Amino acid sequence: MLSSLGPRRSFERGSLIAAVAYTLLSQACRPVGAPGMRLAVQYVLAKCLLMTPWSEPARFAILPLVVKQGLATTTAGRGEINAAFESLASITQVFMPAVWVFLFRLCYEAKGGSALVALVGPGGHFLVAAVVRMLGRQIVCSIDTADLSVEDEA
Repeated sequence: MLSSLGPRRSFERGSLIAAVAYTLLSQACRPVGAPGMRLAVQYVLAKCLLMTPWSEPARFAILPLVVKQGLATTTAGRGEINAAFESLASITQVFMPAVWVFLFRLCYEAKGGSALVALVGPGGHFLVAAVVRMLGRQIVCSIDTADLSVEDEA
């Protein structure tokens, strides 16, 4: 996907498909007592057919875009920027499970909560992920293509 579409289009398309997959996953969580076969079909459709082949390569597509921006705005080298990107990803991986647990608990136990939390219900944490993916996509879409191109530097 990366070689045929390029990093920017791969990230944009992967983020859009991830938002759809997260929305499907959120709907697989409701209603809580739904038949197991329906939940399994929605999960397989979202995770195996959409997220794994389309969304997960978006992480690798964003790296060249970040490196290009870093090279254009700092005096750091390509290796330093790659290391900083990987370090930021590692730091994020440390505290994100706690954020996911908080969101899952908030949305799953939404019986007496706010109207918004009650509206999104048990799959609300996946809807939050869908919104975050769409925000990331919109940020990348708003940047000029010339500022995100790495092809001119080899």
